[in-house]
Amino acid sequence: MVLPLASLGAMLRRHRPHRGQALAETAILLPVLLILLLGAIDFGRAFFGWANLHQAARNGANYASINATMTSTEQARYVALVESDLFPDLAERRNPACTPQDPVPSPSYRRPDGTPTTTPVLGDFATLTLYCDFSPLTPLMDLIVGDPLRMTATATFPIREGCINCPTPVPAPPPPPPIQCFAVPAMENRSVAGARAAWVSAGFRETNFTVEPAGAPDSATVGTATVTEDDPLSNCSMPAYAVYSSRVEVTPLPDGGPCAVGEAIVPNMIGMSLGDARTAWDVEFDALNLQADGGDPAALPQTRTITDQSTAPTSTAGVSCLDVTATADVTTGPPLPPPPPTPCRVPNMTNLTRPEGQQEWVEEGFESTNFSPNGGTWIILSQSLVGGTYVDCGASVRVSQQP
Repeated sequence: MVLPLASLGAMLRRHRPHRGQALAETAILLPVLLILLLGAIDFGRAFFGWANLHQAARNGANYASINATMTSTEQARYVALVESDLFPDLAERRNPACTPQDPVPSPSYRRPDGTPTTTPVLGDFATLTLYCDFSPLTPLMDLIVGDPLRMTATATFPIREGCINCPTPVPAPPPPPPIQCFAVPAMENRSVAGARAAWVSAGFRETNFTVEPAGAPDSATVGTATVTEDDPLSNCSMPAYAVYSSRVEVTPLPDGGPCAVGEAIVPNMIGMSLGDARTAWDVEFDALNLQADGGDPAALPQTRTITDQSTAPTSTAGVSCLDVTATADVTTGPPLPPPPPTPCRVPNMTNLTRPEGQQEWVEEGFESTNFSPNGGTWIILSQSLVGGTYVDCGASVRVSQQP
């Protein structure tokens, strides 16, 4: 059936108003739909940023409650932990949904009563507050919520590691010095004899104690003492410690002589034993004018050590001239301790014959019976003690031969 042209035209005229009405409705609704779509996207972006922010605050506060006193390494881990929650992936780090504060803030601590503290202990609280700035995409949204919209998250955790009313920790004792290192005694302001006694008592060799100039009296006062190590590989912490075979040179202070007739140089008795001090005083001065600890020196053990002295009139020990009728009073202390045992240095015996190695062992001060095995003339390949180290002279060594 073929419609006449007039009828077809009438039909088209009847549908044209409906098409225009649809276009008009679409034009009106499209902005509203776009605003709703952008609003939904903004809501998702805001919720995502809010969730990351709260997760970062909780994890950061929890870490701070476990590590209340952070080291530099722990501080770096704390920052990395918070940032990993604020920026879950690399793309989010480049274009975050909510721009966080920079740098990451440190946690705060408070007592149970709310008082802030910088020395948190078990039972206190760690709090972390973070914020980020959210910029919406929806037009006109900034007029409603503001641009940027600041979102804040706070988390608090109790400190779960530590102790309440912790006692002051006792500092760890310093490691003991190596066996070959002895403490260098204080020798300045002692008598030469007292400095020598202290040097020997500390474990050093008396033959390595020298006085410059030679011939200075034992009652002179030591001005300086210079210690020289003969083994730079001894690992001793100079000047407090030195290897036992070190040398010392003491230089006395110049005295005030020559003295007038009837006068003499006051002997320095500090560091001497009481018996030696009485002898030194009696050389020029009246023995009856010497007291020890305010009483008769003969009533005290003669091995006690002089720790201080005074005279009337006042004088400088080992330097001043006084009338031989002057009086003196010395203060005594316990005798000097016996010297520690001297160690022995292990010789390097590899590539020597067994008899040559045993001879080196004995020459260093060890016992021949502590060297094994005792038979054969073979070449030594290895030894049980490291050559060049110091050990007790009663130690034993075992050597092995080449196959």
